[in-house]
Amino acid sequence: MRLITIIITILLLFAISCNQQIQNNNQDSEDSQPKENLKQDYKTDLQQNNIEKPNSENIEKKQEIKKVQENNDPDVVGTWRPHAQSIEYDAGAINSIKKPVTRKLTISSDGTWEYGSTGTWEVELIEEKDWERWKMASYGPTKKIVLHGWNNAIGDGPIDEGTAGVDFIWAIYHSDKLSLGPATIQIKFGH
Repeated sequence: MRLITIIITILLLFAISCNQQIQNNNQDSEDSQPKENLKQDYKTDLQQNNIEKPNSENIEKKQEIKKVQENNDPDVVGTWRPHAQSIEYDAGAINSIKKPVTRKLTISSDGTWEYGSTGTWEVELIEEKDWERWKMASYGPTKKIVLHGWNNAIGDGPIDEGTAGVDFIWAIYHSDKLSLGPATIQIKFGH
């Protein structure tokens, strides 16, 4: 009798163990389906809301934008159109473009700019070496706008201020990719 009780107990424990294992397997397969759905929902949310998945590059970009926002000047925020454009070739020739492009430069308060491409911006004090690099004589401005990502590099230039605020901003940059050779390009933007 005792042997039968032991055998029945062992069989019951075995049956309970098997039942728990079957339930665990069923639960695992049910859990895996919602996780896949959650992953898909997460991807869909990211795509629909144009949200970038966090990674070190995105974090660095956000930190750069925050740094730039601390150095921006609200007087340069807005939409600017080109007033004048010139190209001064390293070889010496100068070419003025009478009718510049109609595309507008947008300077946003979040520290970004857009002009066909996009980048970040900030305002800094002009240094003496800037005037030489821009191939301009100093004429009074003390601040410059710095456009990071301009022409895959940096464009910068003086901020012309009048009694009513900022009248003009300049984007000055060097390019080696022009058909007539390397040159410094100057674009003067106004409202």
